[in-house]
Amino acid sequence: MVERHAEQEQKWKEKMEIEGQKISSLEKEIRDINEKHLAALKKQEEEADKMLKEVVEKEETYKARISSLEQEMRLILYQTDQMKKDNEAKLTKLAGALGEFTTLLRPK
Repeated sequence: MVERHAEQEQKWKEKMEIEGQKISSLEKEIRDINEKHLAALKKQEEEADKMLKEVVEKEETYKARISSLEQEMRLILYQTDQMKKDNEAKLTKLAGALGEFTTLLRPK
C-alpha cells in the first residue's frame, strides 16, 4: 500500500511537472506575443506623433500664409481707398476747372 501511494505520488509529481512546463511554455508564448504587440503599438505611436508633428507644422505654415494674405489685403484696401479719395479730389478739381472754362467760353 505504501508502495502504491509512493507510486501515485510519483505519477502526480510527474504530471505536475509536465503541467508546469506547459504553463511555463504558455507564459513565454504570451510574453512573446505581448512584446510583439507592444512593439507594434510603439511603432504606431511614433508614426502618429510624426504625422501630428507634420500637421502642426503645416497648420503653422498655413496660419502664417493666411496672416500674410490678410495683411496684404488690408494694404490693398487702404491703397484702393486712398486712390478713390485722390480720384474724387481730382474730379472735383477738374469739375471746377471745367466750370471756369465754360464760364470763359460764354459770350459776353
